[in-house]
Amino acid sequence: MALASIDEWVIGFAKLRRIASNLKLRWVQTNLRLLLLSVIAKLIMGRLITMLAIQNSTTYCIATQRSIYVWGEVAAIASLSMPQERDA
Repeated sequence: MALASIDEWVIGFAKLRRIASNLKLRWVQTNLRLLLLSVIAKLIMGRLITMLAIQNSTTYCIATQRSIYVWGEVAAIASLSMPQERDA
């Protein structure tokens, strides 16, 4: 069973909000709007987290000419813990 796309979620919530509007149920409209924003945010964050997990977690450091980790404070720790090359 495939998950609904974000477009299907938006269309579904729009239909529910229209029904609530026709029935003059303001609190239902407000709650549906908040729920829709929550679902959209969760879908977007899920995609961002997936993209971050797929991406390479390193970046190139010009100063040391090495790759360093870029996950928050890990960048500083990784750059300090890398063995330094001795100048010849």
